[in-house]
Amino acid sequence: MKTLMLFRPVNVLMIGMTVILGAYYVNRGVDFLFHKIFYLYVLGTMCIGAGGYVINDVFDVEIDAYNRPYTNIIGEKISVNMGYGIAVFLFSLGLTFLYFTSNIRVFVIGLLAVLGLYVYSKYLKKTLWLGNWVIALLAMLNIWVGGMYFFLSKHILWMGTFAFLITLVREMVKDMEDVYGDALGGAFTLPMLLGMEKMKTLTVGLCVILIGLLTLSLLFLQYNVIFIFVNFILVQFPLFYCITLIQQAKHNEDFGQISTYLKIVMIGGMIMGMQLT
Repeated sequence: MKTLMLFRPVNVLMIGMTVILGAYYVNRGVDFLFHKIFYLYVLGTMCIGAGGYVINDVFDVEIDAYNRPYTNIIGEKISVNMGYGIAVFLFSLGLTFLYFTSNIRVFVIGLLAVLGLYVYSKYLKKTLWLGNWVIALLAMLNIWVGGMYFFLSKHILWMGTFAFLITLVREMVKDMEDVYGDALGGAFTLPMLLGMEKMKTLTVGLCVILIGLLTLSLLFLQYNVIFIFVNFILVQFPLFYCITLIQQAKHNEDFGQISTYLKIVMIGGMIMGMQLT
C-alpha cells in the first residue's frame, strides 16, 4: 500500500477530474462524456501526472530523506533506477494515449508537459522560484487543455488563471515547509534568499491578489447562486484562514498543514467552476 503512494493516487485523480471539469466548463453539460476518445486524453494526462510525481521523487532522494524520512519509497522500497524506469514508462504511456486522440495540439502540450516535468525535477526545483512557476503553468494548462479539446472560453481562461495562482501559492508554502531539507540537498530556493518572514509576506500578498480576483469574478462572469456561496465559503474563507496560519507558522508541520488546506481550496475551486453558466 505504501508503494502505491509513489504515484500520489489522490493527486492523480484530481488531475483527471480537472481535465473533465475543463471540458465541462466549455460544454456546460456532460455530452462530452460520450466521446470515447476524450477518455484517452484523461488517461494520458493522468499517466503523465503520475510520471511527474515519480521522476520528482527520483531526483529528490537525498532531500526527501530529511524532509519526509518516514514516507520515502524511492531508495528504500524501490531503487532509483527502477523509479526512473517507471517514470519513463508512465510518460511514454501517457503520450501514447494522447497520440491516439488525433489532436495534435493536445499531443504537443502533453509532450511539453513531460519535458517540463523532467526539467523541473532535475534542474528547476532547486532554483529561485522558476520551478514554482513551471508547476503553476502546468496546472493552468491542465484546465485549459481540458477545454481546448473542444474550444477555449472566457470561463476556461478564468479557471486556468485561478489554478495558476492557487498552485503558485501552494508551491511557495511547500518551499517554506521543505527549506531545511532543500538546503541540505544543495537547493537554493526563494525562502533561502528572502528569509522566512519576507517569504511569508510575499505568499500572503499572492493570497490577497487571488481573493481580489475571486471577488471581481462576481462582476464579470455568468454564474448561478451556488457560485456565490462556494466562492465565499469554500474558497475565500479558507484562503483568509490560510493567511492567518501563514503569518503564525514557525515549524515544518505548520506549513504542511497549510499545504493541506490549500488543496481543499483547490477542490473548492473545482466546485465553484461547475457553477459558471
